[in-house]
Amino acid sequence: MVLCVSVVKSHGKTFTTETQRSHREPQRVSTTLDAFFGNLLEDFNAAHHETLMEQPVWNFEQEPGDERLDETSVNLRAYFDRMPDEKMQQYRSGWTDEQTIAWDDNFREDGNLMLLCCERDVDVREYRKVLENCIDYRNRVRAIVMKDC
Repeated sequence: MVLCVSVVKSHGKTFTTETQRSHREPQRVSTTLDAFFGNLLEDFNAAHHETLMEQPVWNFEQEPGDERLDETSVNLRAYFDRMPDEKMQQYRSGWTDEQTIAWDDNFREDGNLMLLCCERDVDVREYRKVLENCIDYRNRVRAIVMKDC
């Protein structure tokens, strides 16, 4: 079964949510947000620009590995999936931990990677090990992945 959800702004400050399942007709639910939130939507739109999330072309997150993956391991792999290939190719295994931390520029002051929704911290040693596995993965699949881009 496929579930698709979209939210669109229509006239009169009404948002329409459309849900469509592969075996049913679309269902539409409309609500006037001003009744619930006042000018919250306008204030939010004025303060923030629309951000589009693109799916990465890489899928290292689901690549089989030697060790059992916990939530933090999967999130770290997903973090690397979203890293641009040009940046990843700059990495050098001969760098010091400090150079690696400066290159990534997403480590906290305590020396652990800034990752959300994690059960544990990721230190630079684990980061480098998984990064190098990701580089091996990309080198192996780059020609296949890039031909479709």
